Amino acid sequence: MEVVEPARLGLVGLSDGRKLAWAEWGPAGGSPVLLCPGAATSRWLGFGADVVDRLGIRLISLDRPGLGASDPAPGRTLDDWARDVAELGLPDLAVIGYSAGGPFALASPWGARSGVLTRRPPPRRTEETTVGSAARAAAVRDAVSPARRG
Repeated sequence: MEVVEPARLGLVGLSDGRKLAWAEWGPAGGSPVLLCPGAATSRWLGFGADVVDRLGIRLISLDRPGLGASDPAPGRTLDDWARDVAELGLPDLAVIGYSAGGPFALASPWGARSGVLTRRPPPRRTEETTVGSAARAAAVRDAVSPARRG
């Protein structure tokens, strides 16, 4: 997988005064896809970032509260995460959860129509790497497919 630096980085303020850190890849006007990264990762995980430009996808990755540059919020629940995501004011979007980010993706306001990707061991051969790249592209593409969003 090619490492792609984020096109945009920032912080967004929430109504309770906390800030969530975010990173984006792809065209600013592309179809929005929220990525909920796994444990021990952060908004810098641009899963599929190597294919978003080609697919016209705006990949948005958030640091959950207390991780990365996002402010902590002790005692939070998955429902609190859903409220945080709703406050972002993003249009109807697809959500992808990677590994431990899966429950957060499912708890987001759009999670029931989105995908969850589990972690698997890293590829060992070149052809597996190629298949992995194709699988990432397919996961991102399928997450924004109109048929999956209806």
